[in-house]
Amino acid sequence: AGAAAGRPVMTIDVTSDKPQYVSGEKATLKIRLTNSQGEPLAGEFSLGIVDKAVYALRKGSIPPMHSSFYYYRSRATNNSSSMTYITAGYGAEMGGGGGGGTSMGPKESDLLYWDPFIETDENGEAEITFPVSGNTIYQAVIFGATNNTELGQKEFDLVVRKAGQE
Repeated sequence: AGAAAGRPVMTIDVTSDKPQYVSGEKATLKIRLTNSQGEPLAGEFSLGIVDKAVYALRKGSIPPMHSSFYYYRSRATNNSSSMTYITAGYGAEMGGGGGGGTSMGPKESDLLYWDPFIETDENGEAEITFPVSGNTIYQAVIFGATNNTELGQKEFDLVVRKAGQE
């Protein structure tokens, strides 16, 4: 992907050491960030991997990151207080939080892996290894950024099967 309307965009490439995994194995992902000319980018990214069914329940729940930062904004000012919401009943006086949590018993989590801060090396590369479990297709989502505000995101599937179901 090139620069959209002159705005910096990065490409995120992901490769896994296997096409699918058996529950209990370790997966290794190699992630590479490049600019619109294909040159390596040193940057930071977050990686979240959850059961793909979570995203199937809510289509379009992963909006394009680039559009969240670069969109048309009208020329306007706000001369009111930034504390308006606190006095309108959205502050601490609403209560909640604290005290006596309960456990619903053991449950397999829909979350396989989460790391909000991974840095690449000077070649724009990072390698992540983590244990896999379950018997499902996971969807991994990566959001990346550089100090020069080059932005990118990538989604890909990670298949995990129980032994004997490969």
